[in-house]
Amino acid sequence: MRLVESPTTPTAEDWDRWYTELHSYPPASEAEASLFLRRVRPRPGMTALDAGCGTGVFARQLARWGLTVTGVDFSAVAIAQARRAGHRSTRYERYEQFDVTADAIPPWLTPASFDIIVCRRSLAHVDRARFMTDARRWLRPDGAMYVLTARSSDGRPAGFRNCGLTEQQIDALGCGWADVEHRTVDRNFVLILRGPDGGTGTRCPASDGT
Repeated sequence: MRLVESPTTPTAEDWDRWYTELHSYPPASEAEASLFLRRVRPRPGMTALDAGCGTGVFARQLARWGLTVTGVDFSAVAIAQARRAGHRSTRYERYEQFDVTADAIPPWLTPASFDIIVCRRSLAHVDRARFMTDARRWLRPDGAMYVLTARSSDGRPAGFRNCGLTEQQIDALGCGWADVEHRTVDRNFVLILRGPDGGTGTRCPASDGT
């Protein structure tokens, strides 16, 4: 079954079909992994949430670095594949089906429960206003949020899997954080956010352009 490219936001069923065809995002490049280690500074024993984890490629990398990782995704097929792969790699992983835009927050997602929250290529597909509010609550006061997203010139989807964010939308994500760091890697935007309890970041536009 072939997924047709669409300018609309893909549904969970769209992603299920995509993952059923055994598609997946590639693992982090050496450049991205190096940036993450240097700037996010993960340490063994930390807890991490991988939001939009897909088949768990980056979650497994976090686990190999010694973190205890929970991956969430709204695609049941992706979560099933992540669980199968995770059982062969490390015991520091769990995967749960969860739609961060539409579902009620599950009981295990409690305030201040994560040292790191990761969003790789996922924020363009969700309600960012709701998710960023929730993410600040789930993150510990000294925690960090890591965002990787493709670039977009107009904020509209550039095909099914390559949807990105504009610079204005990236800037808006820094609102409410004490420290905001902008980077680029492999032609993608990277945003590293710290201090979820307050602050305006380096720039705080009135709107995220959505």
